[in-house]
Amino acid sequence: MYNKNNRVKPVVFVISLSVCTDCTHLRLTNLVYWIHRMFFALLADYLVWHYSTALVHYIRIVRNWWWFITSYFSLILLCKTLVLPFHRMTEPYHRTQSIEELVANVLINILSRLVGLVVRSGTIIAGVSLLLLGTVAGIIGYSLWLIIPMVPIASLTIGTILLINSMFAI
Repeated sequence: MYNKNNRVKPVVFVISLSVCTDCTHLRLTNLVYWIHRMFFALLADYLVWHYSTALVHYIRIVRNWWWFITSYFSLILLCKTLVLPFHRMTEPYHRTQSIEELVANVLINILSRLVGLVVRSGTIIAGVSLLLLGTVAGIIGYSLWLIIPMVPIASLTIGTILLINSMFAI
């Protein structure tokens, strides 16, 4: 493939047409045969890829979606820290506090925990909603991926049936 100067030689595909000695027309049967064979080989390779390699990649994409959403929303961490105070905003307790200060600190700490619970719950609900939406979309996409190659075959079959019916209609 390489010559002395390490330059790539151009590859030229030449299709030779043999001329029949008995007739004047060109024989294209060999060319048609190879085009026909390449088409069906390509179709077979595509179907093998479509129903094997591509399905594995599709499942990896859905798993990647799950990983991204759980990591982006930190769903596991949010579930572990659901009732912790919001941004760790708490009032410390002192032994020398009066009853009023103690009640105020307890109320502030409870309020901070409630705010943290509401914010974390909303984030968890948003993350789980996106997980469910992605899962439903993944199942629909997977089903469509399995069905899509059948569409041209069904279209050709229906078209042929309609054409035959219209030819024989009175």
